[in-house]
Amino acid sequence: MVSGYVSAKMKKRAPTMVTMLLLALPSLWVYSGFFIGGPANLISSAISADLGRQDLIKGNSEALSTVIGIVDGTGSVGASVGQIVVPLLHKQQHLDWQWVFYFFMLMTLMSTVCILPLLVREVRSMKCFRSYQLRRQDTQRTERLRMYSLNS
Repeated sequence: MVSGYVSAKMKKRAPTMVTMLLLALPSLWVYSGFFIGGPANLISSAISADLGRQDLIKGNSEALSTVIGIVDGTGSVGASVGQIVVPLLHKQQHLDWQWVFYFFMLMTLMSTVCILPLLVREVRSMKCFRSYQLRRQDTQRTERLRMYSLNS
């Protein structure tokens, strides 16, 4: 809920997901997966909805369903790999349960790395938008000063 709320306010998904995934690493270290659910839900629902608003997909339900299927299918592949690896790690005589969480941490880190290009793009767009707002404010301020000097 927290990650969904924050990403909705920011209107950007990647910064929230990367933050939650990075926070998940220490939480996995202490056997708590609190931060894992937020990014997973954002990826499977909110990002799919964002993709549906893209110009290339907008109005094409087949393309949208294909994209959402790819997103969900990729998550399913990751989950199925986890279902295979976890018992293998646990059955090893010399490995204990701690290695299962190391595996989860590795997968979380890999997810973060995959999202980094999107994060960079969204942060750059936020900076561009902020600089646009500042230029617009300067232009408006200059225009008001010019109008004030003309009226004086």
